[in-house]
Amino acid sequence: RMRLTSAGKLAIGHTSIVPVAGHTPALQINGDDYNYATFGIIANSNDTNGAYIQLSHQRSGSAGGATVLQNNDAVGNIVWTAGDGTDIVSRAAEIRVAIDGTPGSNDTPGRMAFHTTADGAQSASERMRITSTGNVGIGTTSPSHALHVVSSGTDTAFFKGRIIRFDGAAASDSPRLNFSLDGTDKAQILLHRTNIGLDIATLAAE
Repeated sequence: RMRLTSAGKLAIGHTSIVPVAGHTPALQINGDDYNYATFGIIANSNDTNGAYIQLSHQRSGSAGGATVLQNNDAVGNIVWTAGDGTDIVSRAAEIRVAIDGTPGSNDTPGRMAFHTTADGAQSASERMRITSTGNVGIGTTSPSHALHVVSSGTDTAFFKGRIIRFDGAAASDSPRLNFSLDGTDKAQILLHRTNIGLDIATLAAE
């Protein structure tokens, strides 16, 4: 049912730890149906708190430390690998969290990146990123706006039905939609907030 190896690693449902994608974890569950391959956490407290999974990273090199990380250091990743007929090391998707700026005491800017693996590949590529500023980038790792979409194909975005809204957060803001090529703004659709009207114009880079 369970084995504690001489290296101090715990295998549940198997006699040893199976290496996957270069990792031999300290705890591994092997199951022959979905119940025995499920790790569950149930929070039973009578309050607003739920269950947590925590992934942490610090640079001291030993347990109990709190040495500051550096910009772009990984904080924690969730990786999905799939059997391909040869092994189970090929990645299908990943979620990566990393430091996104200069950290310090009580200051840990972070970003989250979502990766998927294309057909014919075995490693995942970044598809979407949420930066420490809250900007969302699809097809770009450095989004400069709240939503920044970049595509090398003919179709960048497709919206069907009433599913998108542009709103100026402050009273002085006017919602706008910019069109750019190679990172340079070329045209703009602007809704004036004070004198309600819709402008369509070409423009130079902001």
